[in-house]
Amino acid sequence: MHVQDASWFEAEDAISGAPVTVVLQQGSFPVQSGLGYLVVPPTELDVSSIPYVEQRVGWTQRDVSLLTLQLVNPGVPGLTTDIVVASMLVRVTDTNDVVVTEPSQLFERISVSSPLGGTYADHVLDDQDSTSFELALSPLARVAVDTPLELILSADIANGATVGAYRLQVIDSAYFDARDANTSVKIPVIFQSDPLDGGVIVIEAPAESLCVKGTAEFPPTINVGEEDVAALTISLRHAAQPGVSRIQINDLTVHCQNDLRNPLVPATYIDRMQVFQDETEIGSLIDIPTSGNHLTVPLPGLLLEPGDSIGLELRIDVSATAPESFLELLVDGNDVGATDANIGASIIVVADTGSDLPMTSGLTRLLTPPTELVVGLDSRVPAALVAGETDLAFATLSMTNTAATGSGPITVEYMVLRAADLDFVTVPIGEVVTQVRFYVGAQLAGESDSLTVDSTTAYVHLEVPIVLSPEEKYEIDIRADLHEEIGVGSFRVGFSNDDVGVVQPGSAILQIRVEPEAGQTFPMWTEAGNFGASSLKESFSNFPNPFAAGNELTTFVYYLPLDGTVSLKIWTVRGDAVTTIREKSQRNAGLYQDDRWDGRNDLSRVVVNGVYLAELIVEYNSGSQERLLRKVAVVR
Repeated sequence: MHVQDASWFEAEDAISGAPVTVVLQQGSFPVQSGLGYLVVPPTELDVSSIPYVEQRVGWTQRDVSLLTLQLVNPGVPGLTTDIVVASMLVRVTDTNDVVVTEPSQLFERISVSSPLGGTYADHVLDDQDSTSFELALSPLARVAVDTPLELILSADIANGATVGAYRLQVIDSAYFDARDANTSVKIPVIFQSDPLDGGVIVIEAPAESLCVKGTAEFPPTINVGEEDVAALTISLRHAAQPGVSRIQINDLTVHCQNDLRNPLVPATYIDRMQVFQDETEIGSLIDIPTSGNHLTVPLPGLLLEPGDSIGLELRIDVSATAPESFLELLVDGNDVGATDANIGASIIVVADTGSDLPMTSGLTRLLTPPTELVVGLDSRVPAALVAGETDLAFATLSMTNTAATGSGPITVEYMVLRAADLDFVTVPIGEVVTQVRFYVGAQLAGESDSLTVDSTTAYVHLEVPIVLSPEEKYEIDIRADLHEEIGVGSFRVGFSNDDVGVVQPGSAILQIRVEPEAGQTFPMWTEAGNFGASSLKESFSNFPNPFAAGNELTTFVYYLPLDGTVSLKIWTVRGDAVTTIREKSQRNAGLYQDDRWDGRNDLSRVVVNGVYLAELIVEYNSGSQERLLRKVAVVR
């Protein structure tokens, strides 16, 4: 409002009544009054609680959020005045709504603050605080119209607090002191629910110790460059009863030493260290320290409940440039990064029952890796094959680790066999063979699954992998069962270098080559056997040839086109009689392979090395006769 013009301003002398001239002091028009506002008092304060998830907390833990209130002043923006909050009434209950009569046994203090900063109340609890107590706010919390205000009620957990599950409640809206900021008139308070519940907090006693036990996993020797080598299995056990805090495992520190317990620089020997839980990788370190003798693998804060156990496995990749030496890994008690999950305090790590600290991987020797496996194949396939025959000897497979003494071993886990006919045309092995078996001596070393007619290869998994030491030669007998009905005329088995299942090092520069024996090439094939030989001359053979007289048998095979009598004798090349295997035995037409010679003469003495003659004479019942000679080589 303002005075527009002095001429409109009427004034007179109070005694005489004569008019008085009016002069406006500002010297300009119009003359203004001060500004004024129309305001509306608040009608109510709406109070609600924001839900919390259950929290697990420990003794002496600070600023634990118990409850968050949201205060809303409904009204007209720009007109309704602010509300100020002076106090509220609270209590503590357990999860069965039983009121705690001595809250000071749980909390040292309770504070009220804003998420944006600033503290409204800081109440230290004592014996005077009982079933309910008042939190007085200073400064007052101010709630503007239509602008929600959050108040966070937090507590410091008392040292030695009673273990259990509790919640804080704001109770009785009548004791929630809210007033008009202008007039101090008390404003009605509307609770979303009465009481307003905070989230459940579970107070736990501090964890004190973690029990550990280690199991050494290092093999006696490891090839340099080998990957994913199991080093140490660690069992972690939280021996406390329920009501105690969980234990959090944050990292593992591992120390490296040699057989003399001298420290070793980790990066010289290790490319990577991994930690697994139930075959799942939970920690890995590839940035291996280049100084000192230890390395630390971070873990994702594993949580261990009271009474529970977990198992961890430590694995390493051995550096491809590591020197030949001894290596041992150690984990001591203070190398396990264990803390109380609630308050973060360090945990004492102790050896579990029946175990000791430090935990050790065991001592292993790092060896120069082998580079070559030499493979040979000695055919034992008879010239004539019979459908339906079982456990038929096909070949002897030899494998040699050519590395020098002191180098690492070579491990072979499987073999793949293929098939071809007389002209080396590929044949599905399943058309002829129902199953392949590998023998080492008389011991079954591995076998294929049952083969079907469309099986192109036979995969033979070795039950126990073959481990060849340096300069060691290994021999395997290959045997097979044949189908009752055969659809091919000839058959042989073989393999390539890629079919030999060598366990290769992880490093490409340390790959083991598979090479053929001198005089052989890949792919390696046995001799071809024929089904349904039509003549005595085509079928007459023996296998193996040569053979080790006195140590093994050689078997003679022949096909009789007609019935007749059979004689089989062994002679020296000079014509001296050695032994008679069969003398004028009557036999029906058909294929025979049951005549064997053990390399001994008629005096049961093993013959000397050399070439001998096997004489086969067949007198057919028709009156005709056939005589065949075959060279048989003897080695010892």
